[in-house]
Amino acid sequence: MNKSAILRARIDPQIKEDAEQILTELGLTISEAINIFFRQISRKKGLPFAVSLRNEALVPDSDQAWFWSKAWLSKEQEADNDIKEGRVTEVTAITALKKQLRKNS
Repeated sequence: MNKSAILRARIDPQIKEDAEQILTELGLTISEAINIFFRQISRKKGLPFAVSLRNEALVPDSDQAWFWSKAWLSKEQEADNDIKEGRVTEVTAITALKKQLRKNS
């Protein structure tokens, strides 16, 4: 595929910097991320996410509804608190993980 079109856009420098850092961690360039975004627009025939002017609660796609349940969000908050309070154990190998899980059960 010939990639010769040039795109110029004005963007807040801090947003660009933040996004670029995240993309670097993901192993992507800004150009690659924009290509992914444009491909999704092309495939979906629109933006790959909901856009609304209404100030209503977000209604997730049905395949992602489980993620937004009160029970799930409660457990996410609990996990975040555990991490902040240092109530976590890091393991670097599957055998160490298995051993830690047996110890905690």
